[in-house]
Amino acid sequence: MMTISELRSRIDVLDELIVYLLNQRAAAARQIGRLKKQERLEVQDAGREADVLAHVVEQNQGPLTAEQVAIIFQHIITGCRDLQR
Repeated sequence: MMTISELRSRIDVLDELIVYLLNQRAAAARQIGRLKKQERLEVQDAGREADVLAHVVEQNQGPLTAEQVAIIFQHIITGCRDLQR
């Protein structure tokens, strides 16, 4: 069994990975935003956002609940959408 200190160190590493992946996602979203501007498309695509939420909830294997995952990803989607403006 890991100690509290070891588990906290593991969480620190995971947090760093999460931040890295979030920024990779944000960079891709920003590129999509540039393409949407070129194609004169709306930034918000409610259907796509619903599909993303459904997909991540479907992929969830816990211990987070489906609702918790949906809330987290709603914030991620909102932040990435803001980068597209």
